[in-house]
Amino acid sequence: MARERRILAMGHGRSPYLASTLLPTPRSEGGVAWGVGSDGGWVFGYKLHLLVDLDTGERRGLRVVRASCHDSPMGRRML
Repeated sequence: MARERRILAMGHGRSPYLASTLLPTPRSEGGVAWGVGSDGGWVFGYKLHLLVDLDTGERRGLRVVRASCHDSPMGRRML
């Protein structure tokens, strides 16, 4: 399955961006959930959220959550 990549502007005077990528896993693995990819297809696994400051290239935050976790609330929590 293809991985999803999405970039969202976060603002606040700096240039942080949130990138998210779906990480498919076998269905036998516990603690994961179904999520919807950018193509509308369902993916079982995790989602990686990476917050990067584009001015400095510095990584501001990294979280791995269930695939069903939406990007917007996660980005606000990571700021």
